[in-house]
Amino acid sequence: LLLKNLNNKHSILDMGTGSCCVIGLTLWKHLGCNVISSDVNSDILSSAQQNINLNCAKIKLVNSNLFENIQDDFNIITFNPPYVPTNEGNKNKLSKKFQSQWDGGLDGTLIVDKFLNEFHELKKPVVAYVGINSKYVSKEKILTLIKSKNNLELKKIHQHRFLPIQIYIIEKYIK
Repeated sequence: LLLKNLNNKHSILDMGTGSCCVIGLTLWKHLGCNVISSDVNSDILSSAQQNINLNCAKIKLVNSNLFENIQDDFNIITFNPPYVPTNEGNKNKLSKKFQSQWDGGLDGTLIVDKFLNEFHELKKPVVAYVGINSKYVSKEKILTLIKSKNNLELKKIHQHRFLPIQIYIIEKYIK
């Protein structure tokens, strides 16, 4: 989806990059675009840096909680936010060390809502590709969160062919 819609003129913020920096590396390698990858967990950033080094990639890593420490310019955001409800993650014994990667709060929407609040406040037009597993958070909940923010418009929902994953393509526009 991203490789079809983006090109080397785009500047990507790969938010919540994860330990392998897969999305950022893929976009940098195949499109040659500028990539800034961020994560809130410094252990994960250390692993991501190793993978970036192995690939000799020119990707900047930033330790950031959402947009908090992002200074660089970007016009596209990729984000696979934590969306597993806390009780569900604890019941399934998901990693406490990497809880920032999966814990979406009481109903799975805590981080998505925080992201949309900060995304809504950006002072420039940007497009976000946000991946959510509907096994944990319903499409209706996500649509309600998006609709509650001024200056955000849902452009499209891309449904994965086999998995219960939707990519919400959301545009931040300036009035």
